[in-house]
Amino acid sequence: MKISKNSKFVFLILLFSFSLCMIDMLGIVNWDATARDEHEPHDDWHTTDMDTYISEQSNSSNYGNSGDLKIGNSITGQYISYLYFSFSPYDTTGANKVELIIYVTSITQEMLLEVFVANSEAWNESSINWNNAPNYTNSIVQKSVGSTEFVNIDVSSAFIGSQIPQITFVIISDTPSSIIFRSKENDDTRMEDEFPHIIFIRNITVPGFDILITTLLLGTVIILVGIKLKTNRKIKVVS
Repeated sequence: MKISKNSKFVFLILLFSFSLCMIDMLGIVNWDATARDEHEPHDDWHTTDMDTYISEQSNSSNYGNSGDLKIGNSITGQYISYLYFSFSPYDTTGANKVELIIYVTSITQEMLLEVFVANSEAWNESSINWNNAPNYTNSIVQKSVGSTEFVNIDVSSAFIGSQIPQITFVIISDTPSSIIFRSKENDDTRMEDEFPHIIFIRNITVPGFDILITTLLLGTVIILVGIKLKTNRKIKVVS
């Protein structure tokens, strides 16, 4: 018995669909989609709750209402930025990667930033200054910045596998220069993504992916078979 090309095509599609179902049932492959969108607020997006900077030169001054944050080092002393995030009751576990994102508006030369975790969250942006700011000892990452742009800093080591109700990042630089980035108090900012924020990047399992593919393939087969039968009828009627 000779098998037509159309029958072979239909058989291959059905075999492929059946294989997808078996792969999913046996757990050989997990159908995942990465949840990440840097420029649209969503459930895994967290804007800073408090942010400010302190000045070694003006050690009793407070800059909590400033629209800009400053990091740098000069002969007159350092500028250090503090960023506080509260995640309660959000689940901070299970992320593949966690990024701190800032928007740099001014930089004089390439700078190496170092991110620490503060030893305490007992501070307030309306009263913090150089003299009373929390100490920091846990350095988690360094990042080189050379232009005005969005800067993504991988802070995963502070989160992965842990439930973190709150955290304060301290950003410093020993480079003899300065860098300015947006604060959440910045009135000129028209886009929320320019505020300092954190994104949790997760893999989300897509249920029924194989079923969706199988349905689409079977639908295609049905349409093709229908077209073929309709064409055959027309040929018979004409003949």
